[in-house]
Amino acid sequence: MLPSNVTRTLVCIDQAFVAEMAGRLYNPFAEHPIEFHGVIDMATRMDRLFDALSFPQVYFDYRSFRKENTAPPARSKAKEVQRYMDDSIFETEKGQKATFIVQVQFRQNATWQGTIQWADQKKTRRFRSTLEMIKLMSDALEEESGDSVELASWEKEPENEK
Repeated sequence: MLPSNVTRTLVCIDQAFVAEMAGRLYNPFAEHPIEFHGVIDMATRMDRLFDALSFPQVYFDYRSFRKENTAPPARSKAKEVQRYMDDSIFETEKGQKATFIVQVQFRQNATWQGTIQWADQKKTRRFRSTLEMIKLMSDALEEESGDSVELASWEKEPENEK
């Protein structure tokens, strides 16, 4: 049996750039902090962690048109997970720019669903997709820094396109 909070992951954002972030991931069932450089890298590393924990189960299997991958990948069997870190990491570890506690409950429709808590502001929101989770993180970073960078908008035309 897996504990209900096995996917509870602390996301410490140490650097934030225009539409990009870097930092560390902490999960009590990972041997050590996992560094990431970019939102795609963060999502990929969290997804690999969930695969290693076999929870939450993926909604679909990866497929390929390549001949060498004709056999479907073997599903990892549920295994005993080992706790490496104490839950105190959720209180002691902080990101230089922002800190979030993400709990993924489902991996359906090729994305994640769950809750995200902005630990610095004690605000919690539900998210329906990985993109929505990343948008919540990005909005928090903008609010924290006071900078609002509008990358694209349907409201006004860029100056050079007039």
